[in-house]
Amino acid sequence: MVERAVTASEGTAPGRARPTRWDRWYRPTLICLTILFGAMGLYVAIRRAGVFLKLGVLGVDHAMFMDFGRRWFEGGTIYLPYQFAGPYAYDVGSGTMDVATMPALYPPIVGPVFAVWRFLPVVLWWAIPLGVLVYAFVRWRPALWSWPVMLATLIWPNTADALWAGSSTLWVVAGVAGGLLWGWPAAVIAFKPSFAPFMLIGLRQRSWWIAVVLVAVLAVVMLPEWFRYVSALQNLESPGLVYSLGDLPLLLVPVIAWVARRRDVSSVRDLDPLGEALPSGGEDVGRDGFDGPGNENVAQR
Repeated sequence: MVERAVTASEGTAPGRARPTRWDRWYRPTLICLTILFGAMGLYVAIRRAGVFLKLGVLGVDHAMFMDFGRRWFEGGTIYLPYQFAGPYAYDVGSGTMDVATMPALYPPIVGPVFAVWRFLPVVLWWAIPLGVLVYAFVRWRPALWSWPVMLATLIWPNTADALWAGSSTLWVVAGVAGGLLWGWPAAVIAFKPSFAPFMLIGLRQRSWWIAVVLVAVLAVVMLPEWFRYVSALQNLESPGLVYSLGDLPLLLVPVIAWVARRRDVSSVRDLDPLGEALPSGGEDVGRDGFDGPGNENVAQR
């Protein structure tokens, strides 16, 4: 058996490529981009907050959803008469707090949900989805390369608008993150059909199927309202349901974080490439083996 000590003075370990100029600049570049995009996103968010405060429409979407709940509780439907009378624009009442005149472009299943939500503390509308996102990021600990990509979405004004308005997009993004974590939260995406494909994220979890069945049961119970919903959408003028596609970059944030997540080293440390347990001492080989920091003086056999 021949042993050769690999020390820092001898250069790189056998089998490893010598660091290139890009390797030396890789981490500093990503850190700089993260700071840059984060600062730009913060600037955009502050500017957009000023616009919302000037117009007096902070939390307008939340107020609209609560009005949907009031409509359903009082009249059994969230849709307004003019939505069936002829063509109408999707942004009626935009830029104001006149939520009573705003059209409902959501499926009827949101009616009873918002009717109940009216009695909950307002802060929960923001706290729950943001809390899910924070937990997901802490759980996944995304790799450094993903942070500039995710923070770049903050520069897009729709991201800040979703926060200040209390848009349903916050819940859809939380549904994507929750679907990747537990499966069943992805069912909440059914409330916004334009993003329906993202529901499939939780497909492999049994809890997802249970949640989808519950949503389907609610939909069947409200079957007559679905005909009114279709009629309302038929009268909707361009751009129709594609108006929400501007929020798509924000929906990709939890997907990027999940792709860039750090695997649990302890779960693979004692496995060889075939997934079989290594003999004693195997804990020194693997992801944190010879190529880890602080291993310059490790002896190789």
